Amino acid sequence: MSAVPRAGAEQDRPDVPVWALALGAVVCLVFAALVVQTFTGRSIASLAARALPGSASAQFAADGQHVLYTPGATVQVGQVGIGSRGQDRVFQVGDLILLGASGRLVRLDEGNRLTEVRAAEDTTVVVSSLGVWDQAAGGLAGLSARYQNGAWVLDRASLQPVGPLLHVRGAPEEELTADFRLVPQTIGRIRRRDTSDGPTVQVRSSGRGQSLVLEGWVPLTSLDSATVTVVATVRASEGAALELALNDVVDPAGTVQKTADRQKAPNEDQWLTLRVQRRVSFASPNDRYAVGIVEVRNRDWLEVRELAVYLGVLP
Repeated sequence: MSAVPRAGAEQDRPDVPVWALALGAVVCLVFAALVVQTFTGRSIASLAARALPGSASAQFAADGQHVLYTPGATVQVGQVGIGSRGQDRVFQVGDLILLGASGRLVRLDEGNRLTEVRAAEDTTVVVSSLGVWDQAAGGLAGLSARYQNGAWVLDRASLQPVGPLLHVRGAPEEELTADFRLVPQTIGRIRRRDTSDGPTVQVRSSGRGQSLVLEGWVPLTSLDSATVTVVATVRASEGAALELALNDVVDPAGTVQKTADRQKAPNEDQWLTLRVQRRVSFASPNDRYAVGIVEVRNRDWLEVRELAVYLGVLP
């Protein structure tokens, strides 16, 4: 009795060759891949590469590698960064770039794919687009980065400010030192304060105005073809429009080019860091850097904990 249904089952089975079943499976896979490519905009090859183990990482070989830097968490082809001579440089396919926000070292590949580069613990590399300015070489000295616990850590010890100090022991409580000034003086006043975060210079407005800034000029007025970084750490009245600016005279005719970082103060307790970097190209007595409030409202205030110039590029 049991043999009858078994024979019937074998008679009902379709007689399809194995090669036909394999061909059908391949056709189905190709069709599915084409659908994915249509909706994602990525090639089948790139999608397959991303799925392969180890395709998103590579082992680092320190010898002969040229590493650049960007402060963000990602990078793409065509993005403008800084080169080893402090100049603007467009990132290209094949570049090795250290991402400051994540401490990852990546290789920029076709299609803006980022391949993470790993290394043995304590491997050291020089990031050529950072570091102090080497006037004799006409470029940046580079900054070391060490691979530790899965991230690249930059050595910042060699970077020291070269301009005048904003906070000077014994300075008058309501005056700036000779290398700084308040612009304009007609709608603002200053007061030095000792806070839990360190000494600060506080600026308060007494009326409305286009801007109210702390301005400095040393050492910009004596620099020709050098890369500088200006850093300001500030807090301000809520909603105040803050700006750190570097005005560089670029020729004997007095043409000025401005580089600026603008941010809005979110609240009165939060410190913000503003930063500008530029290769200054012409020594002029009218070169300036300044931090302050633009579109000043009545009773706006600004507190400055740091205002410093570095000869080179900071991370």
